[in-house]
Amino acid sequence: MHKKVNPQDLQTFLVTSKTPNKAFMSRMEYKESGQNGIYQSDNIAFQSIKMMVLNQLPDEEHNVFFKCFASRKKEKVKAFL
Repeated sequence: MHKKVNPQDLQTFLVTSKTPNKAFMSRMEYKESGQNGIYQSDNIAFQSIKMMVLNQLPDEEHNVFFKCFASRKKEKVKAFL
């Protein structure tokens, strides 16, 4: 059996292991979303694409898989403790 997925129930994320610099964030109009490590763009081309910065995700159980791929060693190590 398969269920139809409603497009409104999906979200698209750009996942980055490196923390983007301020110039990139400004150029692409990404701003903090209110959740640590998650950014939303005001640019019409990127409004539907949230950005997840692995180095900034909170140390919570549901983030462990993603933190394995963080670029900062101290963040990556937290995923294996």
